[in-house]
Amino acid sequence: MAKLVALQVLLAAQIASAQPAKAPPAKPAAPAVCSPVYTDAVDLRVGASNVVACWEGRDSSMKCVSASATTNPQLTAAPAAAPSPIPAVRKEAGAWVACVGETCKKLGKKTVAAIKEAGGEANQPGVTVPLHVTSDLKAVVVAQQAFSVAADRPLKLKGPKREKGNDKPELGGIDVVGKWLVPGWTACAGPCAMSTLATSSGTNKGPWFPAGKALVLGGDRIVIVPQEASATMTVLDGKSGKKVGAIALGAGVLQGSNGEKIDDNTVVVAWDDVDADAWVLQWLTIPATGNPTKGATKTIAHCAQ
Repeated sequence: MAKLVALQVLLAAQIASAQPAKAPPAKPAAPAVCSPVYTDAVDLRVGASNVVACWEGRDSSMKCVSASATTNPQLTAAPAAAPSPIPAVRKEAGAWVACVGETCKKLGKKTVAAIKEAGGEANQPGVTVPLHVTSDLKAVVVAQQAFSVAADRPLKLKGPKREKGNDKPELGGIDVVGKWLVPGWTACAGPCAMSTLATSSGTNKGPWFPAGKALVLGGDRIVIVPQEASATMTVLDGKSGKKVGAIALGAGVLQGSNGEKIDDNTVVVAWDDVDADAWVLQWLTIPATGNPTKGATKTIAHCAQ
């Protein structure tokens, strides 16, 4: 009887050892590092050591990816909204002023009248009408007009030369980039989006160039991130307005492009590469002289539909 019990115990042990071990519960799949398909704009935030790219999805939610020149893209939470800066052009003690830092200048009657006509008065204190001032406190931009602060009169901005077969260029808007003005012009059919570089007194510097986002680097260099009319990044000498460098970032026109300054010699540009079905993050070095050079390239594939 004892032998029979021992045999049964042995058989039970052998059967138990032959059973496959239960697999541990599967871990949930990590969220995919991808970019929304139905979006044509990207917001870029530059941190101390990384860049955060954010897209708004069809459900209005934000999807953000963090990357650097030496690290691969990873999902990250959307950055907290930056506090609203004190408007550079604002009303203080009943008077309109333009300020750079702690230095302010009172604006004249004509400039103030333009602000009121554009709706700035009604939108105080949260002014939504575009009001900007050059860093040298010499010009104020009110909507699509630039005014001399000292003379209290509109600046006469000169558009690109009309080319044969094209329409006369019309002013579409004015960006303020440091101490410069960058008026945007349209002239369809031709190049439909052009820009010029002008001083804060309204004097043009150099020829027109393809429109884009302007970034000021060290040494009075201005980088134009292509957005509408070209895929070529242009580097301008702010003193002369002459082109001192250029590089093609892609073929055709860059979809939804945006760019930000990393430091005085480095920028990052993002765009939607439709052919590759992915967004591209491209780091570029801008030398003191010569053409920019490409650095690290990171891609974020479109999310599966």
